[in-house]
This record gives sequence, structure tokens and C-alpha cells, in this order.
Amino acid sequence: MIKLEKIFSFRFFFRLAFVSLSLFVLIVFLNTPKVLFYPDNVLMLFRDKILSFGFGSGFPISLNQDVNPLNFEIIDNTAMILGSSEFISVSPSSKIIFRTGHSFSCPLMKKSRCRALISDCGGNDFKIVSRSKVYKTGKTENNIISSSISEIENYCFLTDSDGYCCEMVVFGLHDDKKKYRYCFSQLHAVDIAINESGKNVAVCGFYASDNEIKSVVQIFDIESKEPKFTYESKDNILISLCYFSNNEIVAIGDRLAIFVDSHNKIKEFNYDSKQFCLASIDKDFGLILSLSATFDERNQQVFVLKKNGKLVSRINTEKRIKSLFFAKKRIMCLSENQVSVFDVSGNLRWKKRVPVTTKKSLLISNSKAFLLGNREISLTTDIKD
Repeated sequence: MIKLEKIFSFRFFFRLAFVSLSLFVLIVFLNTPKVLFYPDNVLMLFRDKILSFGFGSGFPISLNQDVNPLNFEIIDNTAMILGSSEFISVSPSSKIIFRTGHSFSCPLMKKSRCRALISDCGGNDFKIVSRSKVYKTGKTENNIISSSISEIENYCFLTDSDGYCCEMVVFGLHDDKKKYRYCFSQLHAVDIAINESGKNVAVCGFYASDNEIKSVVQIFDIESKEPKFTYESKDNILISLCYFSNNEIVAIGDRLAIFVDSHNKIKEFNYDSKQFCLASIDKDFGLILSLSATFDERNQQVFVLKKNGKLVSRINTEKRIKSLFFAKKRIMCLSENQVSVFDVSGNLRWKKRVPVTTKKSLLISNSKAFLLGNREISLTTDIKD
């Protein structure tokens, strides 16, 4: 009788453990972007996760190099830092997972959900890195203007071009073959973006016509010779563009933001004469814009917009914002000596005083954030001082 009870008890706990594990796997699956389940991505993410285990010597961590805030990003809660002399990845437990040197004169980093494309803007050297290794190195034929990398198949560059204003080139991520090339005879392109599958590429830029400067967004299918979509606007200098997770695009200008849905329908968000300051994108939700009514960029408002361009909320900060970060429906604003975290409805979740030398803040959970300071990286939490 006792043996039967032990058997039934064992079976009960085994089934309970199996059900619990199944629920855990299901939750992870539902909350993880499906592009990350591509076989090569799974292996790389598994390697990165294993090598990120462990603890470092604590924060702050000295970087011993200058870092442009634009080259300070996160991938899966890991800080990705491209400095003036090397690339470093750091875990939230202060472990330096990986570092590799470079000789870029003007470092530039563009990232996907699992890799980063680091390159020499104005030069032709580049590397593709994960959190734990150099995936590949290479050189472009012409000098790099901008770049982008997809989650699965391809990566691309916007470069100078002999005889043309510029050109874009798309390469295979796994075979380095040149998949697509297009030369722009009139368009002075300033930024490029590739979608998650690597099949569509968008560029933005400007050209002069009839004594007017016209801004342009063009979308390309790498299976077609010519652009499949072109949109022009006046009196709006486009600065950058990005793909959202569902093939929708946003192009950010100095006077309005242009949203292009998957059917190439346009929606514009006008800044109403406000001064453009900063922007940040959550690929799964939308865009946040920091706008100011004055040229000194004081008393900024943060506008929260969905991927379709619909305004969700606006946040009155009454401060000059140094950096914005948007991920997982949380917004982090860095002012002179304080970080503030809001939800997408504009409700303040927490705030914390930080050193005045802080250049950028990146939220890694609802309660923790990386801080980029003067040649160092640190961690802050919502715990009150």
C-alpha cells in the first residue's frame, strides 16, 4: 500500500512538473517574436544566453573609451556598446560577455533583435556581432552612409557611388552573396532600413526640383528592379526611418512623421510648428516623439503614437530631455539628473535621480535600467535612494 502511494505520488509530481514546464515553454513562445525561432537564431541566442550567465565585479564599469549615445543599445537585456576603439556587451549582472576591437574612424551601430551591424560611417569596414561573438567581418566597395540588418536573411548598406548620388546594396547574411543593388541618380538618400524577413528595403532622402527640396520615401522588393512605392513630401527634411514588426514603416522628419502601412497607405503626424527633439521606436507598438514649443528645447512634450500613426497619449515633462527610450510599452525619459518611466497612457511609474553626467538610459525591465555616463556604464533601479 505504501509502495502504491509512493508510485502515485511520483506520477502526480511528474505530471505537475511536465504541465508546469509546458506552460513555461508556451508563455515563452507566445511572448517571443517568431523570427527569433529561425534555426540559426535559436542556436545563436542559446549560445549568447549560456555565455551571459555569471556575475562581474559590479557597477559602474569603466569603458576606457568615448561612446556616442547613438551607439549604446540593448539586445535581450544586454548592453551593446560601440565605443571609439572597441565593441563591448555587458549583462545586467555586470558581466562583460564579449569585447572586440575595431579601427573605425566614425563608429555606427544598427541592430536587430539578436544581432548588431557595426561599421565605419564614411569608411568601408564592418562587422556583424551577437552578444557573444563576431558573426562576420567585411568591407564594402564604397564608403558607408547608413546600414541595416534583418532578423533572418539579409543585411544592407547605403553607400557612396561612382557616377550616382548614392546606391544601396543588399547581402545575404549566411552566404555574403550580393542579393540586390540599386543606384540613385537624383535622390540623396540619408537612411536605410530592412524589414525582419530581409525581403523589403526602404530608404529616405531628398532631391531638388523646380527650386524646391522634396523629401522622398521609397520601398523596394529585392525581387523587383524598380521601387514598388514612392512617396514625396515638401517642407520636411527626413532624418531617419525604421520598419515596425509587421512591415509598416515610419519615416521621421523635422516637421512631421510619415507612417506607411503594409498596403502603402499614408498617415502623417504633423508637429504643428513644434521643434523636433528626439524619437524612439518600439517595433511592436509604435513611436514616441519629443517635441518642444521653444528652440531651447525646454518644456518638452512626449507624443506616443501607434504603428498606424494614431496618437495614444502625450506626456508633459516640463524638462529638457537628453534621451528617450521606448520598449515593451514603457517609456524612459532622461532629463538633466533624473530618469522617469511612464506607461503608454502617460502614467508615471517611477523616477530616480541619476548623475548629471548620464548621457543615455536604457530600460531593461519594469524596474531596472542601464545608464551611459562619461566613459562608464552603470545600473539603476526603481528603489528609492
